[in-house]
Amino acid sequence: MLRGTCRSLQGKNNILYVTDEDAFRGIARTLAWFCPDLWPQLQTQHVADSTGHCRPCYSHATSAPMWPCRLRLLADEAGRLSGLGKGAPRRPG
Repeated sequence: MLRGTCRSLQGKNNILYVTDEDAFRGIARTLAWFCPDLWPQLQTQHVADSTGHCRPCYSHATSAPMWPCRLRLLADEAGRLSGLGKGAPRRPG
């Protein structure tokens, strides 16, 4: 479970749809600045399963997106912007 002050950023079913790059970076800046305890949790939790899909994004209604999911990418960007990120995600395999 995510713990932080910005849990509303995770979206419905842990899937966040942001298509505009400026909006994506704006959300990442907000996450980096206002939720410094949240983006590392997103990086830790949003990992690939054995099929290359994002494990926590799974839903009984839809299939999980391929990893890295948008939330993981968002967390990675927030980490990069804060200067404390773990770097770019690596695909399993």
